[in-house]
Amino acid sequence: MGAVLFLSLYLLCGCAVIRFVLPEQPPLIRLWLGLCLGFMLFMWLPSLCAFLARFTLAAHYLSLIPLGGITFGAYLLRNRARPRGWPPGGLQPYFTPMALLIVFGALSYYMQYTHTFREAMDGSLHVGQSTYGDLPMHAGFVTGFIGAPFPPQYPMMKGELLCYPFLMDALSASLYLGGFSLQAALIVPGVMMMLLLYFGVYALAESFTGSRKAAVLAFLLIFLNGGLGFLYTFDLAPAANIPERLHEVLNGFYKTPTNQPVPNNLRWSNLICDLLIPQRTLLAGYTQLIPCLYLLTTGNKTPRRMLLLGLWAGALPMVHTHSFLALGLFSAGFMLYEAFHKKDTLIQTLKPFLLYGAAAVLLAAPQLVGWTFKQSSATDRFITFHFNWVNNTGSGLIDSYFWFYFKNIGLPLLFILMALTERNARYRKLLSGAFCIFIAAELVRFQPNAYDNYKLFYVWYMLCILVAADYARKLWRALKRFRGRYLLAAAAAALLFTSAALTVWREAVSDYTAFDSGAVAVAAYAREQTAPQDTFLTGTQHLNPVMVLGGRTVPVSSDSWLYFHGLNTGERRADVRRFYEDPESHKDMLSKYDIRYIYVSPYERAEFDVDERALERAYALVYNRDRHRIYRVGPP
Repeated sequence: MGAVLFLSLYLLCGCAVIRFVLPEQPPLIRLWLGLCLGFMLFMWLPSLCAFLARFTLAAHYLSLIPLGGITFGAYLLRNRARPRGWPPGGLQPYFTPMALLIVFGALSYYMQYTHTFREAMDGSLHVGQSTYGDLPMHAGFVTGFIGAPFPPQYPMMKGELLCYPFLMDALSASLYLGGFSLQAALIVPGVMMMLLLYFGVYALAESFTGSRKAAVLAFLLIFLNGGLGFLYTFDLAPAANIPERLHEVLNGFYKTPTNQPVPNNLRWSNLICDLLIPQRTLLAGYTQLIPCLYLLTTGNKTPRRMLLLGLWAGALPMVHTHSFLALGLFSAGFMLYEAFHKKDTLIQTLKPFLLYGAAAVLLAAPQLVGWTFKQSSATDRFITFHFNWVNNTGSGLIDSYFWFYFKNIGLPLLFILMALTERNARYRKLLSGAFCIFIAAELVRFQPNAYDNYKLFYVWYMLCILVAADYARKLWRALKRFRGRYLLAAAAAALLFTSAALTVWREAVSDYTAFDSGAVAVAAYAREQTAPQDTFLTGTQHLNPVMVLGGRTVPVSSDSWLYFHGLNTGERRADVRRFYEDPESHKDMLSKYDIRYIYVSPYERAEFDVDERALERAYALVYNRDRHRIYRVGPP
């Protein structure tokens, strides 16, 4: 109940701020912007107060003071114009986006529910294909934040500052602390943000194109993206083999037409299945990025609007750093286009951008210096020149340059390229910003994993699709006198959406056991019978119930997370191995990492040659069930 009240209060305050600052916006746009802002405030303010009072209920009550101050400040600086009312048609103009929200919202809820620790009849917890790898990390952040001092440390690498953008998981931790189950704390904001993102993309598309039909097309091209990968799936397949190929897609591990690095170099993953569902920080970042793009590209650039935009943008780095970078790159290209093409003086053109930029930099600088730059400077694996994204192995291109993008993006790429040839100022202004993102992502690797640049490429793609959809609308009108245009449209739809349909189908039926009932029980023991500050010695498996579900810190965990965060785990992994295999000779390792409990499960037995007899002689066995054991170090 407490979590619902806190979330509702923050969302109401976000709506109030937008009502005070942007009364000229239509009612549903104000509601959308207000809810997005409410989530941004709920991510930030309790975390800031946690620097004073740990991540506790006290910090959350304390956060109501700055929340009230922000709302009251917006009231004092309010635009006194009368709020814009409903259009003459009432809700009728919104039937189209509402229909999209119902269909895609139902799909999103289903995916979130089945992919987020769904409890089976035997007590085990299940996930989907796309959440099998990342969800345990995010859940570990959520459970590890409870009662923790801030700035937070990695729960999966004791003592290391958490430089990964953590505010989306802090939001779920707030709901978890307020009484939600872990599953609900992950699902509720996930579904709500997906709905807000859907509406925001539609609103941005309709604003740019001025057409509901073009906005729907843009929406579908963005969220049902997929490219031409299905041609590989069914390439030269005899009719008898098609069911076999389909069975492989629906049951194999990453055998879909949109995500098949080997052998076909298919990397243009579906936005819903492979990004929004598992990538929680990306979901939060895009949910906040779209309002910023809307404020920047629509309406008059009044001081109130640009100041709000600057503060909103400045809060992005620790929500999702790539969204902040994408917004900065887009803003630079967009601003330069206006500077060269507006009839106003240069100073008059740049003035609103300077206000926006100054506010954003002022707010973002502490985050970038305190977290982002610290992480990127810790290793030379960040920010290096790298041409052609994941198509470049370092020794040459896998596919020819154009074919790589064409087979991955598909027909939308042709629409984008054709739109580039048009002498259309609206197109060129938007594309000037979009292609600043593309050039940066195409030439610079920003993280150890080159694939992570997709977080930039997809923003470029979303912006370009607004232009492509408008161009397709004009093309459709030009073909009006041709009877065959409907056949052409059907063929285009098959090429555009078959890969996405197969991917969504496969993800909808995917089901993997993350934790069996024994692991769930041991997590409950760790959570209820040990102190939050206690450190457990465990293996390096990513499915670690003590850390993920129990909220306890471990010395080191999976390199599938930590390596790509720029952390060197070699020494810690060696220490853990030495202790498990020879506890008597490496007792100093326990004090080195302040170990309070030692965990042994089938994972540890598979990873190490565990000397359990030595553990039994030296340490008290406090938990023994279903092949899971916990030994206590030192007195009770």
